[in-house]
Amino acid sequence: MTPYLLNITPLTAFGGALHGDTLFGQLCWTLAHRIGDATVSQLLQGYTNNQPFAVVSDAFPAGYLPKPHLPSNYFSPLADISQRKAAKEKIWLSAAVLKDNPSIAMNQLCNQYAKSNQEIGFESKQAHQPHNSINRLSNTTGEAGFTPYQTEQHWYPQGSQLEVVVLIDTQRISATQIQQAFEDIGMTGYGRDASIGLGKFRVNGFTPTQLAHQPKATHYLSLANVAPQGLGFHEKNSFYKTFTRFGRHGSMAVSSGKPFKAPIMLATAASVFAHDHQNASYIGQGLGGLNSPISNHDARTIHQGYAPVLQVRIEKEILA
Repeated sequence: MTPYLLNITPLTAFGGALHGDTLFGQLCWTLAHRIGDATVSQLLQGYTNNQPFAVVSDAFPAGYLPKPHLPSNYFSPLADISQRKAAKEKIWLSAAVLKDNPSIAMNQLCNQYAKSNQEIGFESKQAHQPHNSINRLSNTTGEAGFTPYQTEQHWYPQGSQLEVVVLIDTQRISATQIQQAFEDIGMTGYGRDASIGLGKFRVNGFTPTQLAHQPKATHYLSLANVAPQGLGFHEKNSFYKTFTRFGRHGSMAVSSGKPFKAPIMLATAASVFAHDHQNASYIGQGLGGLNSPISNHDARTIHQGYAPVLQVRIEKEILA
């Protein structure tokens, strides 16, 4: 698959962070509106049999990659225990640093070069937005479904740029079609509360890229939520954080009367999976489909359990 780098600028608040699996779902709906349901159904053939037409990463600050989820003893010991909080806040590594130092293990690079949100000028904020519905009979908010409530909004720094890695099977769909779909998503809005103005972004570029794989790699670093179950990774040397996705249908299917999908447990971006010197640009599996349905509305429903990956070398620190 050919890797592309999508560069975007957020224009509004977001209902939630830009996750690759959610973005892929919205990409499918947008393509269905642009090129037709039948064409998208063809693109999704073989999706649950390791034949995705596209794999989408989470959005990261432009020029940076997530620091891998590793136990503390994989990094240099702290001279002062009071530095623990500051060390945990250093969650980004420059992609240029990784590319320019291919012979140095990634966790060792993080010891020296990892940065916090503050250090790279990427201090996003969360805020709560109050909502309520009006009972037209009493003209009040009342009770029983009309009670005021709050939802969280995610604000990226003004003028900031985000990057998303998109792997495309260019034999099945063109990069131009994918770019047009992302531009459509940027205009209509991503994720929750797009209908009231959230999730808008501008596409600045969509260009072929080369991922910064390291030679003699020992692990895959995931760049999106991923379903690694049963894929033969070394359990004792793999490290990840879990996330349960309570998915909901998009577009017109949200009004089907059965909008929710079955819960799915995934490993988050920045998880690392040990392997025997394999060579892949993505890992994971397509979830759902007729053989293992995740939806009561449409048994054909699928979910992105794939993730783009970097091949990285991780060496455990020898503690004094």
